[in-house]
Amino acid sequence: MIRLSGYVKPFLGIVITAILLLFAQAIADLSLPTYTGSIVNVGIQQGGIEDAVPAAIRQSQMDRLLLFMSEDEASTVLAAFKLEDATSADQATRDAYPVIADEPVYVLQDTSAETIEALNPVMGKALLVVSGIEQASSGTGDTEGMSSINMPDNMTLDLSSLPEGVDAFTVLQNLPQIVRDPILLQINERMASMPDTLIVQAAVSAVKSEYEAL
Repeated sequence: MIRLSGYVKPFLGIVITAILLLFAQAIADLSLPTYTGSIVNVGIQQGGIEDAVPAAIRQSQMDRLLLFMSEDEASTVLAAFKLEDATSADQATRDAYPVIADEPVYVLQDTSAETIEALNPVMGKALLVVSGIEQASSGTGDTEGMSSINMPDNMTLDLSSLPEGVDAFTVLQNLPQIVRDPILLQINERMASMPDTLIVQAAVSAVKSEYEAL
């Protein structure tokens, strides 16, 4: 990991800036009329999923979400879930989430209305950011074409050309909290004008994708 960090270090500034630009563009693309219509049709278009709090989520994906939460938010989220693996999970859980045979899965334990209401905006924001970066990196989904980012001084960063095994999430995981905090601040500032209902609805598709992966 130390060798990897040394290799990536010269590009940290560019990568962090690219992530912020990706996020800014993703938020700009969230059209209020479009998502208002989606809210009305949630039962039809999203398979009845109404919350940004998944009933279960892979540990690898939860780790990505936690990168975009404050320490307090992360603690609150993790307190509502239980980490299960192929050894600890009961048969019903293994049947419901086959991927647990390959990697641990966080299973939601506290399903009270109060908890869901508290977690919705927190997990919704994180899901939006993670989903946006994933789609931009792969050039898929609604953010197709965002994998190539125009940087200052006519520089261009192609996320798909990062060294093998290194992606934006890997870089972020190796950054100290003091470096990640400004990124979280930028995210919260850009999302401050978005109603929680809009954030949740926009994140529902990411929840649906996670269910498919499970």
